Amino acid sequence: TSIPGAEVELDEYMTACYGTTEYPEDMSGIILSAGDKRLEYAYRCREIESAGAAAAAIGAIKTRATVYSGDNARCYAREGYAFSPMFTLGLRAKIREKERFTSWLKLEREN
Repeated sequence: TSIPGAEVELDEYMTACYGTTEYPEDMSGIILSAGDKRLEYAYRCREIESAGAAAAAIGAIKTRATVYSGDNARCYAREGYAFSPMFTLGLRAKIREKERFTSWLKLEREN
């Protein structure tokens, strides 16, 4: 920005679901987490927020997705609803001139 001292709010997120056709599989049973908060997916469009990392444990396909940042960010996890059955993992942060924001997406196999 060209405005000295301006603050920019970032919202970096990943929206996902799983399935083998254009229609997602049943998302029930997915465990969403944000920091130390947990939410079992129930199609209610709920959101949890905390410091730390946001993650989704997808037991049906033995996969875990995690988003995190080493910077000062808030993480969140949001479940979808019947007509938008996806989950969202995200990070929110504010930065100023000459500051930076770094984030990571980690996909791993759960065993």
